[in-house]
This record gives sequence, structure tokens and C-alpha cells, in this order.
Amino acid sequence: MHVTRLFAAATAVVALVGCTTAETFERDVRVDPDMGWDEPYMQQSNLSGRIVGDMPEVGAFSDDGGYGYAYQDAYYFQMDLHVKGDYGWAMVGVYAMIDDNGEVVMEDGNVIGCTGPGEYEANFDEPAEQADVQIETFELDGVEMQRVTVDATWRGGATASAVAEFPAGQ
Repeated sequence: MHVTRLFAAATAVVALVGCTTAETFERDVRVDPDMGWDEPYMQQSNLSGRIVGDMPEVGAFSDDGGYGYAYQDAYYFQMDLHVKGDYGWAMVGVYAMIDDNGEVVMEDGNVIGCTGPGEYEANFDEPAEQADVQIETFELDGVEMQRVTVDATWRGGATASAVAEFPAGQ
């Protein structure tokens, strides 16, 4: 994955919205060559995963009950992985552009961490100071899948490691 800063500010603004609203966007297929959209949009749901971390508002936690969604089209990739339990709620989000070669472009501010007492009640909502994101494709029982692995650090030493898996887009 190569890094560029072209879309960092816009991506960070979009990412911050993910922690404060439960709204998900339904995108079936939309093709609009006038807007530069020549590929269909797709949204993947039923994301499963795990987050282990030590973050503001929730402290240390480890939760295999991750849920959320991943969205990808020809130009954009987004994944929100949530966990909640007695400790509260935590989310790790990845928001990135896709370049003309189909590569996900990671930049400063592409990984957001959110925590709070309940779902979408984010008292902590910040971009990671450092993040490593790996996206790989693999096959499971004849189905092409994607695995996203995130290791991130926030100010004050807060950390989270997340792994999510979902069917790859067609």
C-alpha cells in the first residue's frame, strides 16, 4: 500500500461522521459517467471481527463480537467495526480512497477510533496518530473473502488492534 496525503483532510472529515451517527448508506448500483462513476457501487454488510484495545472511556477490552459494515466502490473503501459490552462501546473505522490501479491509498487520518458509554455515544472520536492497515483477499469454502487488519495508536498511548472479515465485492 502506498501513502499519499492528497485526500487526507477530506477523508478525516468524512471519517468523523462515522462515530456520531447510526445511519448507513444504501448504495445498490449507480453508474454515472458524467460524475466519473463508471463502476457500480457496492456495500457489504454482515461484517464480523474482533477488537482488542485499551482506549479512553472504555479502558482495556477484548471482544470477539465485532459487527459493522464495509463499503467499497471503484474509488473509495470504508470499514466500520464496532464492539460493545459491559465496558461500553468502541469502533475502529478505516476510510480510504482507491487509486486508478485499484490500490487502497492510506493517508494520515484514515483510521478513526471512537469510544463511549453506548453505541454512537462517542466521547472519544479521533484519528489515529499511527496506523498500519493490511487488506488481503482469501478464499473460504469457495467464497472470495477480504480480511482487514488494523493496528493503531492514538494520543496518550491508546491502542486498538482489529481484524474484520467479509465477502469480497463482485
